[in-house]
Amino acid sequence: MVEAIGDYDTKTWEPANSARRFECGNPNMLAIHALNATIGLILKTGIETIEMLLLERSKHMMKIIHANPRLTLVTPTERGRYGGM
Repeated sequence: MVEAIGDYDTKTWEPANSARRFECGNPNMLAIHALNATIGLILKTGIETIEMLLLERSKHMMKIIHANPRLTLVTPTERGRYGGM
């Protein structure tokens, strides 16, 4: 919200001349760096590999649920109708 955005050493406080003056504070740099690392990992691994592993684990969980009479699976089990959630 200050004019000298990113200048954390400034001793004077001057509101920005633009609409940025209404921002509530600094950007969430921790989340920005975490998002960058996450996207980098996804690109390095490959979305197809992630999808395959996720669906394999989903199938494994469905087998476990079906084998336990105390559990009820409420999601569709047809290919393309379930995900990792």
